[in-house]
Amino acid sequence: MFLAGRGSVAEGQLDIGGNAGTVNSLLIAGNVTSGDVAQIGSRASGSVAIGGNLDLQAGTGLFVGTTIGQDRFVDGATTHINQATGSVAIGGTLRLLGDTGFVGIGFTNGGSAEGSFSAGAMDMGGARIGNLQVGVSGDGQASGSLRVSGGTLVVGNAFVGTTIGGTALGELRLAGMSVVAERVVAGRQGAGGTASARVELVGTDADVADDFELDQGELALERSLLSIGDAFRLGTGATLRLDIDGPGRGTEFGAVDALLAFLDGELAVDLSDLSFGGGSMSFDLIRAGGDITGDFTSRLFIGLDPRYQALAGIFVDGAGEVYRLTLTRLDVPEPASLLLVLLALSAGWGLRRRR
Repeated sequence: MFLAGRGSVAEGQLDIGGNAGTVNSLLIAGNVTSGDVAQIGSRASGSVAIGGNLDLQAGTGLFVGTTIGQDRFVDGATTHINQATGSVAIGGTLRLLGDTGFVGIGFTNGGSAEGSFSAGAMDMGGARIGNLQVGVSGDGQASGSLRVSGGTLVVGNAFVGTTIGGTALGELRLAGMSVVAERVVAGRQGAGGTASARVELVGTDADVADDFELDQGELALERSLLSIGDAFRLGTGATLRLDIDGPGRGTEFGAVDALLAFLDGELAVDLSDLSFGGGSMSFDLIRAGGDITGDFTSRLFIGLDPRYQALAGIFVDGAGEVYRLTLTRLDVPEPASLLLVLLALSAGWGLRRRR
């Protein structure tokens, strides 16, 4: 049995209608930090709502729904845990005035943590977030959400919905942004763990210098191009969801560029907003400078015009390979040909009647 309540309890709320000025050192909303076993079982909840802009000085840590330090204690049949719930909502722009080492949103080791962060935009300037963790746990329970609707995001390592042996749920939704990252790991679970991640890019160009890995969950790309310097890896529980609105790669349909690609899981393509007409149409969904290994175990084409058939597969393209979707118009008999077919069928029916 998991139990919280033998330690401390803290609740807080801060609402600012306009700009909030500058934060130094720490921005915390719903955090339990414990170095004393006797305090394990504490609970904290906090919310921050800012209608305007907020600036963060260099080195400012951001903790939203997190437990730090010792957060689990087993006492016979009872397991005491720390619990934290936090939310930060910024209506304007979050501006970083210098590098920061850690941003945790829904982060715990062995406790329970739930965090959400949203901003109208982010302005990194020349700054960088060293370590971004959204919905991450050791052997505890974590859920986290980060949503930003404009500007820039520059990070080192980004972990979304990952756990070693607990449960983790992470969401990263970026719209109308320019994103740079060293490495992205999403939906990774260790032995005995359960993880799921959703990474959604809308009208966003993202450059990942190293690997992009999604084991469990969904990567959704709409009018976005995801460029990966090394390997693009999809696990058995992953879904790659791409919206196709027109022929423009990265501007009208979601696509991936990578050095290498390792495919598994499901491919889901939304064609609902595509104007069908004419002959065949081709879309390079994934372009690899080297090999594409594996394939999707299932494919789903949403909104496919019944006059067309969809074929998707790997093709050699110069020194590399592409995963290409081709929509081919099905043959429709000409009116004269159709009339001959009907006459032939009618004649055959008449012969059968005479017999």
